Amino acid sequence: MESTIRNVAKMEEEKKFTFSLEKSKYIRIGRANMKKESITGKVKRGEIKEATEYKYLGIWINNTGNADKQLEEVQKRGSKVATNINIMAAKENVGWLEIQLKLYLYEHVGLNTIFYNMELWNELRKKDHEKLESIQSKALKKIIGL
Repeated sequence: MESTIRNVAKMEEEKKFTFSLEKSKYIRIGRANMKKESITGKVKRGEIKEATEYKYLGIWINNTGNADKQLEEVQKRGSKVATNINIMAAKENVGWLEIQLKLYLYEHVGLNTIFYNMELWNELRKKDHEKLESIQSKALKKIIGL
């Protein structure tokens, strides 16, 4: 890690790159009882610090290596998707096609939006699967008014 930070600092000098301290962090993924070595590294704007969770390419990663933070985000998305589908397919807008349109939107747009990036987590625990099913169930119940 220190070697990488040194190379980043070198890129600042040679290539005139600028690195944000807000986005330039490192994270150790593993067991909590692992021995922690101190890592030091500075760039022009200051010291690069360790993070306990970090959003990388739309995926939340935490230092324990589980999907807990990502599942929190999925839960928020599920609620927002259900609200938006209810607004778009409201009875006053579409009449008697309300339920059919809501289910169509949920199946073709909602599920993809809710579970976006979850396929990257290849080792989900049983409780993670249960949480995903709960999120899906809550969104569907909110859409059809149960």
